[in-house]
Amino acid sequence: MRKYPFKFLDAYTREDREIFFGRDREIDALYRMVFQTNLLLVYGGSGTGKTSLIRCGLANCFKDSQWLDLYIRRGADINQSLLETIRNHIPEVVAKGTEENSPDWFEEMIADESGGRTTAVPEVLSTHPVARALRELYLANFTPIYLIFDQFEELYTLGTAAEQEELVRTISELVQLPLPIKILIVMREEYLARLYELEKAVPQLRNKKLRIEPMDLPRVEQVILQATVHNPQSNVQLATGREKEIAEAIVEKIREGDVNVKLPYLQVFMDRLYELASGEPIRREQDVTIDLDLVRQTGNIGDVLADFIERQNHRIYQKLSHQYPGLPPDTVWRLLSPFATIDGTKVPIRETDLPHLKKYLPDEGVPWAEKFIRETIAELENGRILRYRKEERTYEVAHDTLARQIAEKRSEEEKAYLKARRMITEGLATFADTRALLGKEQLAYIRPYRKRLQEELSTSQKDFVEQSERRRQREILRLRLGILLAFIVALAVILIVLREQRRTQAALDELLAAQAARERTELNVLLERAGQIAKGGNCPPESMRQTIDSLYQKHEEVTELQQQYGETVAKLTHCQR
Repeated sequence: MRKYPFKFLDAYTREDREIFFGRDREIDALYRMVFQTNLLLVYGGSGTGKTSLIRCGLANCFKDSQWLDLYIRRGADINQSLLETIRNHIPEVVAKGTEENSPDWFEEMIADESGGRTTAVPEVLSTHPVARALRELYLANFTPIYLIFDQFEELYTLGTAAEQEELVRTISELVQLPLPIKILIVMREEYLARLYELEKAVPQLRNKKLRIEPMDLPRVEQVILQATVHNPQSNVQLATGREKEIAEAIVEKIREGDVNVKLPYLQVFMDRLYELASGEPIRREQDVTIDLDLVRQTGNIGDVLADFIERQNHRIYQKLSHQYPGLPPDTVWRLLSPFATIDGTKVPIRETDLPHLKKYLPDEGVPWAEKFIRETIAELENGRILRYRKEERTYEVAHDTLARQIAEKRSEEEKAYLKARRMITEGLATFADTRALLGKEQLAYIRPYRKRLQEELSTSQKDFVEQSERRRQREILRLRLGILLAFIVALAVILIVLREQRRTQAALDELLAAQAARERTELNVLLERAGQIAKGGNCPPESMRQTIDSLYQKHEEVTELQQQYGETVAKLTHCQR
């Protein structure tokens, strides 16, 4: 029986070997690297197929006896998820036996291999919870273990500083274990700089890295042809005689003007073509043939993505609005919003936390809120927008491609709120190292959202904001005190200056008064002498008369001098000048 050869937004798994195409070179490179190191970084942009490369490509390079893969996602806490994932793979009987009666022969074997010496590694093995769980798992299977940390960037976009530090310590110890364990870290390349602390603690992480490049256009065309034309098990075919032309047209629709293609775009676009050709909205069982006209009539990938999520939203709203009359049209979008970050990446939400989504409803107090949420989540899962991860018991958006659509659909107010929340999250994450609290501008930005933040922030985040506010209040108080002190100092300086000016003026007045007194005395003396000279019938020297005139002009307001000067001038009438 022929089957649909595409996976929509699901990752390819080991069972999809026959329909996984286009990554032979990367599979070979990755296979070689896992034998060269026990710690490997696989990175690339969103939509390059990193997860599928490991789950399908690398996994199929090994036999079952050589490959025990454990996929770790952050969940609520990556350290807890790591431990739980390992324990979930340990058979119950074996786990119980190793817990109650730990096999000493394993430590003895390690000691024998080290020449009978007891090393630090067995001590780590016997004390670290993750190391003990890995030992139990290995003893249960005797199969090499691959710890695959998928979407590792979630540790930095959603995790706390304490959570990050604990994982760094754990990986530092795990790479030393004398067990056949490989650790693969898979993440988006834009977050590579966040690995600084891990690389500092485990330098070998710098040695082996594999970048997954986006597929170029010719390779994407080959993938389309291999999945359809050259795949006898495919129920999707391209019109005979025009296969290459149709493949080229599909690539042109999804390339968005780039020289590379995001693989989820291909999956979504092919799914839309199948739906249009078959008329089946969900099932993918019919045989269909895609022709060039159908491709040309279908919009570009941006239109297809927006149309897909809008159609699902409309379908779910129409279905639920009959059961719950009066629902606003944006209700489904409201419930989708917390599943995506402000940057358009996925946010897993635990199944037990779904009731908390009530706050996104127009009226969270309605008695049917939790029932409505469960039904909406189920419909979103059926519509392939959300995916349930059984291992972590979480719901998440099927792919970051859809998460970006959700992020773009938000209102400006919601985007501003999420920006405020990210300020707090990122500030708290770096606080332990930098001791930097939120600044004046940041606090002003988040202030309009304080009421909502109080309901949604964790205790540590609330404490961080309150500590920042207290520091800001202290800064304002110090600023006010500084201004007051500066005013007091300035006032004191002004008073001192005024006092000194008065003193200076008084001294100057005193000096001028003394000088005036001396001049008046000198004028009296000169007038008396000039009078005596005139009395003898003589005339005083011209220089004396000039001095008398000059001094009199300065002090002519003195009444006594006026009379004396007049008498002296009268005596000098006979003197010609």
